[in-house]
Amino acid sequence: KNSGVRSFTIPSNGSYTEKMKTTLTRVCANCPEATIKIGLSLDGTKEVHNHIRGSEKSYDQIAASYAMLKEMQKEFSNLILTFTGVLNRDNLHDARDLVDLYFDRFPADDYTLQYVRGNPKDPGTKLFDAREFEHVIEYLEQRKRDHFKQVGMTRTMVRKLTTRTRKIVADVAQNNEFKVNCVAGSRLVVLYDTGILSPCEILSADTASATTGNPEDDPQGYKEKYNGFTYGDVRNFDCDVQKAVDSNLGKSIQSFIKDTKCRCTFECAIVASIFYQPKELVKTLATPSRGI
Repeated sequence: KNSGVRSFTIPSNGSYTEKMKTTLTRVCANCPEATIKIGLSLDGTKEVHNHIRGSEKSYDQIAASYAMLKEMQKEFSNLILTFTGVLNRDNLHDARDLVDLYFDRFPADDYTLQYVRGNPKDPGTKLFDAREFEHVIEYLEQRKRDHFKQVGMTRTMVRKLTTRTRKIVADVAQNNEFKVNCVAGSRLVVLYDTGILSPCEILSADTASATTGNPEDDPQGYKEKYNGFTYGDVRNFDCDVQKAVDSNLGKSIQSFIKDTKCRCTFECAIVASIFYQPKELVKTLATPSRGI
């Protein structure tokens, strides 16, 4: 109503099944032109997932929410159900079993695996061979090809987009290489449950975690200059995301992202950066999709 946004992606650990049902019923019914994509977070087979999440109930909660969402999809065509797993040192050994679990136990509209990012409680979980990550993603894409049996230009483009994104993630993770101008803050934004709007979860999370009050922790003064890399409360912009993006702060953050050649392993930002820049789409079309 306020922003013209028509595509929403909401990650969930599946903990509040009934609350999710109540909220999504209202949203899907009142916003029929919007695509509501719910990404259930499943990071491993039952034992591995529960260990990572620190809860013996987590897997069963995912299963219960999955069953509820599948029923809701019979009523709402604008509800998309996906699964997302985050790969790290502690579950990489289980990753192929996780992929098989997705397809054999939880049929859904799509599946993604992401490279661990941000500031995990144990920084050591980020220390693993990025090439192993690539191999697992190749296996996931093979299973997707066999499962969905999609052909034609659209599916070919998706395969090439996945291949290039996977390669960019690995290169950034392993060598900190700059590969693509990021459109976070212009074509993609993150809205937190508090109403705080940010151009990117990586910038805002890194900034928040480093806020200690000690100027030496931020010698360039970025936190103060860019408001912690958040626009503030979306309500202050009449719930209009574009107003925040077009504000003076928004434009200065976009300049910062461009001038510093900002780069990370945030797949959503990488995909958006490819999709919304014609020259990057051309490069992607030229990407061989071997191994998929």
